[in-house]
Parts: sequence; structure tokens; C-alpha cells
Amino acid sequence: MGVGTVSPKVTLDVAARAIDGSAAEGFKVPMLTGNALYAAATNGKYTSSQDGAIVHVTTAADVSKRTGQTEYIDSSGLYYFNAGEGSSGKWLKLSGGTVSPVLGSLDCNGSLSVGHLYSGEISNGVSSVVSYTNGNGAAYNAQDILSTGVTGLTAHLSAGSLSNGNGSLTYTISGTPSGPGTASFAIGIGGQSCTLTRTVVLSSTVSSLDCSGAVNSGTLTEGSAVSGVSSVISYTGGNGGLYSAQSVSSTGVTGLTAALSSGTLANGNGSVTYTISGTPSGSGTASFSISIGGKSCILTRKVTSSITIPSGIILGQNVTYFVTSVYDKDYLPYTVPTGDASTNVQAADGSNEMVTVNVQGTITPSGVKVNIPVKVEQGGILPAYSTTITIPADMTEDGVSRNLTLSWASQACDFFDTKFITATIKAIGGTLNAKKLDINSGIGNDALGVLMGQFTYPYNNAGNTTSYSVRDIAGIPDRMFGVADNTGNSATHMMLYSPVVAEDGKVWLNNNLGAHYANINHASFNPGQQAMSSTDYLAYGSLFQWGRKPDGHELINWGSGGTPGTPVYGKTSTLSNMPSHALFIVSGASPFDWRTTQDDTLWLGLSGANNPCPSGFRVPTDTEIDKIRIMVGANIENSALKFSFSGARIANYSDLADVGSLYYFWTSSVNGVRAIGMSTVLNNIVRGNANSVRCIKD
Repeated sequence: MGVGTVSPKVTLDVAARAIDGSAAEGFKVPMLTGNALYAAATNGKYTSSQDGAIVHVTTAADVSKRTGQTEYIDSSGLYYFNAGEGSSGKWLKLSGGTVSPVLGSLDCNGSLSVGHLYSGEISNGVSSVVSYTNGNGAAYNAQDILSTGVTGLTAHLSAGSLSNGNGSLTYTISGTPSGPGTASFAIGIGGQSCTLTRTVVLSSTVSSLDCSGAVNSGTLTEGSAVSGVSSVISYTGGNGGLYSAQSVSSTGVTGLTAALSSGTLANGNGSVTYTISGTPSGSGTASFSISIGGKSCILTRKVTSSITIPSGIILGQNVTYFVTSVYDKDYLPYTVPTGDASTNVQAADGSNEMVTVNVQGTITPSGVKVNIPVKVEQGGILPAYSTTITIPADMTEDGVSRNLTLSWASQACDFFDTKFITATIKAIGGTLNAKKLDINSGIGNDALGVLMGQFTYPYNNAGNTTSYSVRDIAGIPDRMFGVADNTGNSATHMMLYSPVVAEDGKVWLNNNLGAHYANINHASFNPGQQAMSSTDYLAYGSLFQWGRKPDGHELINWGSGGTPGTPVYGKTSTLSNMPSHALFIVSGASPFDWRTTQDDTLWLGLSGANNPCPSGFRVPTDTEIDKIRIMVGANIENSALKFSFSGARIANYSDLADVGSLYYFWTSSVNGVRAIGMSTVLNNIVRGNANSVRCIKD
């Protein structure tokens, strides 16, 4: 080859004109884009006649066009055409570029299939592993290969490198197959090609699925490992399609799994069998959400209790234990909630308060004693019982999931004396730190806070079960929380109480209105703390004239030992139906009322005009508070409500009396010109006296 040479050679010898750098020198080959070469390949322009052709690729081929001859054009540079590479030749990078992948063979027929493809159903967890021989260790590009035959699928190969020798490639298959049959994928890599096929089976469909008529075998007992338990669920209108294996976890009573092996539906009516395994966490109803063939239903199985309650004993139902846990820097103005409680943070007005409310509510491994009401129709021995639940990590402050156990020891239940049983709730393996909630979002319009977990326990001889809920709450703000009293002071009622379930099964406030334990501005603030003795002055709280608003007249500063207590504001002898001051009104003549005209409805229910209790709470009736006295007996200070001897303030001279020796609690009930209060018994008390108030949830 040459011009004017006697003996032409095949070598093209191009010499530089200048070798001193005074001129640009080089041999310039045709410049094309990768996409242009792809178009040329599509038009059949490069065959064996172009073997050895060299081009300068200025721009890599699009990913979708890196197939066939242009499979390896993934960057700019010099490429040469190798007609012997692959089935129709390949453009390969010249030396100095990345080595192109080369394989000895590619085996689609022996591929390993993972997962199943069902017509009309989105592919999930499906892949194929294709083996090869004699790889050269070179890197290869990602591939996306569309299916033929059954369409709608894509086989994706992530970019990687071949082994030096034998190895395999994993193609992940995604998409929704258009129908049953065979999906084919034209695989090409490293100079080899083959067709990968995957079978798409007919998706299972049924007309109906009958969980309620399931045929159940075996029994489930709380705390015992399951053996030989199954449920057969019938269906109608099966289409003969295949269904995959299932594993369904139980709700309600947890700890169980219903497993279904893969199989084929009947053409018409048939049934499927779920095998149940595990250990039930408690007694009650275990529910399984069953779904097959496009239909769903709930399978339920009864879990019997590990104990048998004597026929004459009926335990209380739907009991609750509250953990008060709160962190809030911006809580004013407080807005009475209108929706459910949550763990969200809700800024009140965007400005931080002077006092940050920060209380970590806990349940410790040593546990807390709780009372469950009981009705004894015939005396007997209640067997010991224990059940465990798991509190999820998102309901704890430290993000640590904890198990809680509710248990009670074997105990005698007497027809005359037993009104409640004593149980224990304790954490296993460490203290449960309840999630700290926001005051404006962590209470809810039902004043029940957020459900953390729920025990179940049998409550009667028939084995019927009920729930014992454990709830997290930010506390119950005083009705006047951040609201100005009659002196204009908005800081006098910054009390945050905790709800507690008493022996009657009702929800009450754990402290008297105005208790120092509830006052966020007091050094002893601890909303979950109750009176530690009958003379614990930090629990004494305010003393209200009957029917009067919490306008400030009721506030008492209790000193060390509780005696003497000092009213925050003074007194006046001028009667008033609507006092504009915060003074105690002295009434020296019958009927010894602070008002000029009596009104029996002022504290009547939630809607009482002067209801002093927090939203959702009210002053109890005489029957309600006396029930606590009757149930607990003489030592009422040891009840769940922990009453303390706060005494009273006398109507006709305003002095405190019986502090440290007696308690007096108002009710919403009246008797003639007097109101009914409770001390060791119910009494008719003049309305001008000032007594303690303990609120009950409506």
C-alpha cells in the first residue's frame, strides 16, 4: 500500500512533518457518536467487510442502545470493529481503554430460577442466575432486557465485573406479566448470547373465601407451644391457578403464625389448609388476615386461658393503667384537644415557656401494684395468673422495646370483704421508659392518651376475656392551666394531674385539685406521685367553697408538715353570686353559703356552670365517692386514690380545721340548703365551708 512505491506494503506509514512541537501532528480517524454506530448496526452497515475498521467515538451510546455491536460503547475514545466477536461483530476499545468482557459460553438453559411469576401480578423477589465459562475478568455494563412472548417484564443486570474463569450473572425480573405462558429474554454479553425463559403461571382467583365457616382442629392455650392445630378454609369459584406459600402473623392474641404451603386451586369449589404454630401470648381471640385469589377474610381462633376462674368470681373488665410521661417547652396557650392523642410535638405559639415540663414516666422491673375490681357471688380461690405483652420501641423514650408482664398471685376472694384483687405490672429485663409526650398533643379528646399495649386476661368461669390497657399520657391540665384567676394572675393554676383507675374501675385524678405534686412551678412537682402518707401535705391541695369556680379563693400554700397552711388570698364577708375577686367569702348566718341565692346545679356534671375539674372530668356524686369509701374500708388513704388529711376551711370564720387528722371531700350532690361531702361517712355540710375536690372522668 502506498503512493509511488515499487513494492507496496499493507502497512500505512504516516510520518510527522514536525517533531519539535512546532505543529499539531496526528492521524485522525472518522469521528462518530455511539448512537450513530448503533443506527449503522441497525441498518446492517458493519459486516465482515469492515473488520478492523477504526473510529473515534465522541459520545457514548445511550444505555438503551448498548446492545449488539455497540454493547461496549460506554465512553468516548478509539474503537475498532471485530467482526468475529459475538454473532454479528462488536465495537471494541483499542488498547489503553477498558478491556471488553469476553466469555467462553453462556448457559440460559441451566439457569437457576428464584421466585414465581403470576399473570397480572407485580413481580416480587423474582430473579434468574445464568452461569458462564471462561470469563476474562473485565467489567460489564448494566442491562435491561424486555420480555417477548409474555410481555410486561424486564430482566435487569446490574453493572459489574466477570470472574476470571467460570461464574454467574443474576438478572432481576420486574414488572407485571401480561398473561400466562413463557416470557423470553434475549441475553447477550461477552460475545455470547442465549435465550432466558421464565414460566408465567395463571394467577389464582376465587369467587368467595369463607373464614367464618373454617373447620378448625386442635386447641390453643395461652403460654403453651402449639401442636396439631390447623384451620381449613373453603372457597368457591377457583380457577385452577397456582398460589404461593403464605405465613400470616396473628393479631389480638399474638405469638402465632398461620402457614399455607404453595399449591393449585381447584377448578370450582375447594379449600386451603393453614397450619398454626407458635406460642399464644395470652388468652382471648387470635386473628389472622387471610388473602388468596383476590379475596380476603379474617380467620379467628379462640385461645383458652391457662387458668379456670371459679364460677362465683367475676373480674372487672376493660381496665387501664396510665403512665404519665411528658416533655414540653411550648405548652401555652393550652388548647383542649379535639382529636386523638399522638406522639407528635405540637408548638402552642412558637415561644418557649419559663418552665420546661420534663417528666420521665416509667414501669420498672420491680413493678407497680394495681387493683382490678372483682364481683364475688360465691367465695373461692382465684388462681395465679401471668401474661406478657411487648411494648414497641416507638413508644419508648430510649427506643428500646420492652416486655411487660401483668400477673397476680393466687388469692382468696370473700363474698363480704373482697371488692378488688391486687395485681402487678412490671417490665422485663430493664426499666420501660415511656415516650415523653407533648401537652397539647399527648392527651386526646378522650383524655386517655396513647395506647402503648394491651393485656388480655380471663374474667369469668366461661373463659371470656377482657383487656387491660397500658396507656401513655402527658397528664391532665387543670381547668385553669395558664388561665388568669380573678386577680389576673395566670400562673396560679399550673397543675398537671395524672389519671388513675380506682377500685371501682373508674378513672379519677390521682391527686386533689391544687396539690403541690401537680404544680409545675413547685419544687416537688411530680405528676405521677400521690400522697405517701395520710399527712403528706404536698398532696393536700386546694380547699373549695361548694359550687364556686377555681377563681383563686381555693388556693392554699402548705408549709412543711402541712400545718399551718396559708391561703394565697384573703377573705371578705360580702356574699356574691359572681365574685370578681379571689377572696374566701365568710358567711356568718344560715344557710352559711357564699352566695346570696343558692344554686344546686353549679357543679352538676360536666356542664355545671362552675365545674372546677379539668376538661372531661367532673365533681363526683355522693354515690360515686362513697363507693370508694365502702370498697376500701377504714384505711381509705391506702386506696388507689391515696386520700390525705387536708382538713377543711370553716365558713363562718375562714380558719383551717382538722388538718392532718381528717379529710373532707365535696360531691356534686346537695341535700336541702347544704351540700353532701364525704369524710369517714357522708355528711351534709354547709356550702360556705371549703373542702377538697377529687375529680372523676365522665
